[in-house]
Amino acid sequence: MVQKQFDFSGKLGVNLDGMFCSPTSRYFDGKIHRGYFIEDDFSAAADLGFDFVRLPLSYRLLVKDNSYKLDDSLLKLLDQAIEWSAAYKLHVNVNFHRAPGYCINDDEPGDNMSWMALNSCGTERRAFCEMWREITRRYMDVPAEQLSFDLLNEPSHAKDVFPRESYCRLMRETVEAIHALDAKRLCVIDGWACGEMELDELSDIPNTMQSCRGYFPKEVTHYKCMEWSQNPPQWPMTVPGYMPGNDAGVVWNPDSLDAYFRNWKEFSEKYSIPVMCGEFGCISTTPAPVFYAWLNNFIDIMAKYEIGCALWTLEGVFGLFESGRSGVTQWKTYHAGNSAYDGKKYDAEMLRILQKIRL
Repeated sequence: MVQKQFDFSGKLGVNLDGMFCSPTSRYFDGKIHRGYFIEDDFSAAADLGFDFVRLPLSYRLLVKDNSYKLDDSLLKLLDQAIEWSAAYKLHVNVNFHRAPGYCINDDEPGDNMSWMALNSCGTERRAFCEMWREITRRYMDVPAEQLSFDLLNEPSHAKDVFPRESYCRLMRETVEAIHALDAKRLCVIDGWACGEMELDELSDIPNTMQSCRGYFPKEVTHYKCMEWSQNPPQWPMTVPGYMPGNDAGVVWNPDSLDAYFRNWKEFSEKYSIPVMCGEFGCISTTPAPVFYAWLNNFIDIMAKYEIGCALWTLEGVFGLFESGRSGVTQWKTYHAGNSAYDGKKYDAEMLRILQKIRL
């Protein structure tokens, strides 16, 4: 019997980043990035109306002694997260944000985007596939509607890091390894260039979907994060200076944002392959009026093209809770008994806009 898959179309998700990085990372704080999930992450996500959670993982939290072998006792952290997702009726999308030999971030030593390990046929590449085999075997009894895999976060297109052909070969090999054990498991493949570009050459793989990103323009979504994103953001905005992949003077407005995601919708329809947006958001250095204007347009576009999307993240500088953003229309206090989120402030206008995806 063919199992029913989770339909991401028009769904609202959120990234839970409790296992996003290990203690060696400069992002590790023991609070949000704590090295494990808590049940309250899932109960709050469900209570606030999210349909699914994406779990960006660092493999380092699932191994011991700097090895590439997944440890059974540490995998119980992921077991619990999947059980909590089911308990709160949330689909769970498991992702390797940091994999052996690769991570888009450089927040901790090794595995960063300057490495070529996953581009080779060496130890790291074999370990990556074997980790997914082990995870597949472990969760074979979890229904397809409850669990999906997002194989590798944001392949970089930076020169001499990860050639497109090598990434596609790795994705094809990994999906084949997973489906040899569990043909029902949906595998999400992040688009090329950090999720910015569709991969026509992988559109033929059964039971896969591709994932884009909602970080355009980065001068709005990542204000002050990069050297080239220091100019005060507006929406709409003419990009005044250099941004990788764009020329000076590029105009970003509702029409150009729509055109970008229309390309993904057309790709989906051409190849009959579903697409999702695995991450979107806007850092809190961007003032609320600009953020709300951009978010309104973004969510309207996601609803128009029925592209399910996952907010980065529930809490913190990109998040719904305790972002510290200036100019927020209304902070509301969350009330949930003994929850770790009880008493925390969330951006009520942001939540209202997010929920428009279902209208």
